Amino acid sequence: LLALVRVGALRPALQSSAPRRPTFRPSAVADATDAFAAVGDAWQLAPNVDEFDIEIKHEAPPVLQVSSFLTPEECERVVRAACADDVEECTEYLNHRVNADGEVEASGYDEEQAAAALAWSDGATSGRRVRMPDEVVELVAPRVLRLLGLETRKHRFAEELYFRPDRATVLIRDATVVRYRGGEGVAPHVDGKDCTILIYLNTVAPGAGGRTVFPEDGLAFPPCQGQALVYNSRRELLHFA
Repeated sequence: LLALVRVGALRPALQSSAPRRPTFRPSAVADATDAFAAVGDAWQLAPNVDEFDIEIKHEAPPVLQVSSFLTPEECERVVRAACADDVEECTEYLNHRVNADGEVEASGYDEEQAAAALAWSDGATSGRRVRMPDEVVELVAPRVLRLLGLETRKHRFAEELYFRPDRATVLIRDATVVRYRGGEGVAPHVDGKDCTILIYLNTVAPGAGGRTVFPEDGLAFPPCQGQALVYNSRRELLHFA
């Protein structure tokens, strides 16, 4: 199970006129001080290394791994909330489009994207994605702001496109929980948001699948309960599960 929080309005995304060549960092970079300074320059914010156990897994573009972002008890609480009878299933994501064999009117993906995802899935379903209940948003969102060094800001969970946050507000565009069963996954994609925080809610045994893979950057992360990945996948960091 995964809990995902995607921040849709932090600061303007950096623009680049040249295509990026994939860069592989096999482990945490050696000079942590310089590396975190580079992350700060790239994201225009300072990750909270005093409160959180953060390891840089990829420097450019940055991918951070955060140990014990949620406790085992908190992970179980999120799972219980996401499995409640009144939880809302999401229909606007690629998971649902694949599960419905592309026959979905309300979806954020066009026909070409849906066809590519269906071909990649090769008949497999793509997990069940539900809206993160309010109690879980209120558990996770303040911690996300502290992690990003934005604890003095407010947060707002809003899907509407017309909302424009001020400099004191961080807008959370997506807050969902996904359950993948054996053989399920999601096709390669980018998130289109300023920042993604992906939290693993359970541990998967080695060799049993469940990894989050960034194929262009040579990265793969097996699920470990409570661990989080933090990255900017607006146009970079193609990934799949």
